[in-house]
Amino acid sequence: MSNWFKRIIVCTSVFALVGAGWPAGIAAGVTGEGSVHYGVKKQLAPGVVHYSFSTHNWSGQPVTGHVTEIKPGEELLEIRPVLGHDALGGRETVSELAARHGAVAAVNGGFFDGASGNPIGGLVVDGQVQYHQDVLRTSVGWTGGGNFKFGYFMPGADNVPMQSGFGSGLEGIEHLVTGGPLLVQDGIPVFQAVSEGFRGGVLTPNARTAVGVKADGNVLLVVVEKLSGTGDKGGSGSGPENADRDGGAGTNASAGLTLDELAWLMVRLGSVRAAGLDGGGSSVMWAGGELVSKPSDGSERKVANALVVLYQVPAYLDGRRVYFDAPPYLEQGRTYVPLRGLFELLGAAVTWDQETQTVDAARGERSVSLTIGQKEARVNDATVLLDAVPRMVNGRTMVPLRFIGESLGDRVEWQSNPKAIKIHSTTGENANHF
Repeated sequence: MSNWFKRIIVCTSVFALVGAGWPAGIAAGVTGEGSVHYGVKKQLAPGVVHYSFSTHNWSGQPVTGHVTEIKPGEELLEIRPVLGHDALGGRETVSELAARHGAVAAVNGGFFDGASGNPIGGLVVDGQVQYHQDVLRTSVGWTGGGNFKFGYFMPGADNVPMQSGFGSGLEGIEHLVTGGPLLVQDGIPVFQAVSEGFRGGVLTPNARTAVGVKADGNVLLVVVEKLSGTGDKGGSGSGPENADRDGGAGTNASAGLTLDELAWLMVRLGSVRAAGLDGGGSSVMWAGGELVSKPSDGSERKVANALVVLYQVPAYLDGRRVYFDAPPYLEQGRTYVPLRGLFELLGAAVTWDQETQTVDAARGERSVSLTIGQKEARVNDATVLLDAVPRMVNGRTMVPLRFIGESLGDRVEWQSNPKAIKIHSTTGENANHF
């Protein structure tokens, strides 16, 4: 189908839905102002908060869910799409993806093919198209600074490259996932799930994941739960403080939402633009080191991709972005990095002596030994004085960045603007320059 013809269909469906307004029955079914009740906000990082909510669907049944709200623009704060096992077709749970990337929060990402694990639609990371499938569904794109855009992913039109590179409305983006349907446009709920090809059971009440943008530019990652009752398994803390107040969260029951109800919810949460992501058993939210939502399947489903919220100093090994479960951080002008994670990435064997609190690492003819709380380390037979003592953070040994360059012989570069760690290995076997 011609990309230009697709645009005509999309514009026609949007104008028809918005221009006609929404049915009086639907409007009457929506609960009034103040019907969404919120739990206590918990700050996960500068510019990132998590909170739960409870409300009702149009049938009056209780619905619970979770929101991670991000204020773009904070230094070191970013939202990134990530792949299961860093490859197309790979699958991991959202919890595994979040922990492996040192995320402060995460939700499941776009739809994916159950057989191949490939995305349904498109996937762009750092401006590079990882996958593209010609499908008429809303994609969510954003810049590194957190400016979110919604449109139809079209890398080319009839074999002619488009001016934006990704499609109308998606100019200048660095990351993208295809989800759908479009839920909110200019602060108005949009009901175009059928126009985007959603059919059958997908339209019935279910667990949902969505991304929205508020008028102030804040980004909302939203998960709606579908739980049958007190026997459901999963994360802790559903609903605001598990309170029964109008939301029914205390019952551990949540009816889920249809896509039309989800559109209304996103408006109630303050979105002026919003779109859906993958839902059902894929829908989960991870925040502050734990799964905060309850999976509708009773346990987490392995997904092909996710959106992770990071607050960390970016690290690059031979030009390739790398991640650690204990991410690098800044403190009093010093950069701390995880010794084990970085040494193992560089090919060193690492051992830990719990009794003496000592870490030993070896690669080739070089050996390193240091003890938690002591400023002296051993590199081969020489004593090296650290500019700060090694420390334990969440079970990981964190050491000053400069020590890495003085131990295994690899060159470590600190970039101050924008802040980043660049590691150049002596072997260059990991070279993958962008």
